[in-house]
Amino acid sequence: MEVDWAEAQRSDMVLKQLLPWVAAREKPSWEAVSAQGSELKAYWAMFDLLLLEDGVLKRSWESTTRGLKQILVPAAKQQDVLQLSHQIGHFGIRRMISNVRNSFYWIGMHKDIRTFVRSCPVCAQRKGPSAQKKAPLQTYVTGASMDRVAIDILGPFPKTERGNRFIVVTMDYFTKWPEAFPVPDRTAETVAEGLVEHVVSRLGIPLEIHTDQGPEFESAVFQHALQVLGIKRTRTTSLHPQSNGMVERFNRTLLELLSKIVGQHQEDWDRQVPLALLAYRATEHASTGFSPSMLQYGREMRLPVNLLCGSLPQERKETDYAKQLRERLITIHEAARDRLLKAAGEVKRRYVTRGQPQIFSEGQKVWCFYPRRRVGLTPKLQSCWTGPCTIM
Repeated sequence: MEVDWAEAQRSDMVLKQLLPWVAAREKPSWEAVSAQGSELKAYWAMFDLLLLEDGVLKRSWESTTRGLKQILVPAAKQQDVLQLSHQIGHFGIRRMISNVRNSFYWIGMHKDIRTFVRSCPVCAQRKGPSAQKKAPLQTYVTGASMDRVAIDILGPFPKTERGNRFIVVTMDYFTKWPEAFPVPDRTAETVAEGLVEHVVSRLGIPLEIHTDQGPEFESAVFQHALQVLGIKRTRTTSLHPQSNGMVERFNRTLLELLSKIVGQHQEDWDRQVPLALLAYRATEHASTGFSPSMLQYGREMRLPVNLLCGSLPQERKETDYAKQLRERLITIHEAARDRLLKAAGEVKRRYVTRGQPQIFSEGQKVWCFYPRRRVGLTPKLQSCWTGPCTIM
């Protein structure tokens, strides 16, 4: 769905007043705008950041990684942008802001995103109230892609038409690039073959791999495979999944994404895994400040919301691209290392206390925790919250 942004802006009550100002590069006096609405005055204050490109009003904005040209979104199109951006993965407020601001801007955008996410029934039904958080006792920071990779297994899930019942999940400690591939069983042979096919063949051989103490990882077959590949193995301590906290947190995110896509129709959950991976790989990670795609490949991935912008700019000549890509990766990797170190320090300082009683009032709308088990369905892909309900 490509939008004629020039026409949409000409039809907007606020943006159509901006067009002649920016086209002539003449900022009107304060006296000329002082009686206007707050939105127009806000654009007037950032006049030096506005530009006209192919007849479309845009805002020049410098992120931590690159310069962006954001389309000024008319009021009539703001809900379309929010809907397309949110439906790809139903991410939370911070990640949705990151996705939207890569291409778009309007006054009050952050507030609108917060309202949109908090009012999403799909998110509320799946997540419920915030889960208790605990700071990990130790942190592990790497400095390059594939220095260390975590691996874990999710399931069992309902058997699909393809015969799959489990998901093998891996994540790179530095780029946060995830891989997740459905498998029919969790034997050492299946896991080792999948590791080579889905991880090693695409990203190369990791220096180190971190696992829990599952029998498939402890087996001689899996350890021999690592030995052949020259991969060092570390493992979590017994009964302490926090030792593999990074991939455990991604597991929770992956299950949330799949539950929003799959719901009660769980026969083809394995076909939805690639879409969930697309959403995660294209979204800025809090620890690094970059998306996994940017850190792994030096570019952002195209999402459905980006189609509203039309065709992406063409890359430079092939002879220059390799050099520029290398320089870009050096820059963003250095910035990511700094962010990871700061994030690790913040984790050590943070200890969030919870568990305080929640006070409710008559007439208040709430979501009720109602984990129903259905024959043939796994609760991991179901929504355990029902509502909204009214307190009587």
